[in-house]
Amino acid sequence: MENKKYEEILSKLLKDSRGFIDMAVFSTEDGLPVASRIHIDLDPGFLCAVTTAISGATISVLDVLKSNNFNRVDITLDDGRHFLIIPYKSMFLACVTSPNPNLGLVYLIIKKYLV
Repeated sequence: MENKKYEEILSKLLKDSRGFIDMAVFSTEDGLPVASRIHIDLDPGFLCAVTTAISGATISVLDVLKSNNFNRVDITLDDGRHFLIIPYKSMFLACVTSPNPNLGLVYLIIKKYLV
């Protein structure tokens, strides 16, 4: 039942993004998919594994810098898309945007649904 809640959040997130978010997944800290909305031929497990690797590296850097948390990781891809990782509860939300998105709108929509 809990997964259904996260599937619903992802559906609303993509709808409200007006096409600026192409795909999104919720994954556990261990990289297991909880919910996904991916419209291309890509295994959600792969995106979750990448999310876990990047967030793990980020957390290691935070340890060195004596910081406790991060709000998001935003990686700009060479085609203008953004790969976003946002901590949420004991999970991560990972999104891939369309090229050259309205990032202000994307960040606001993500914030709206992750409150």
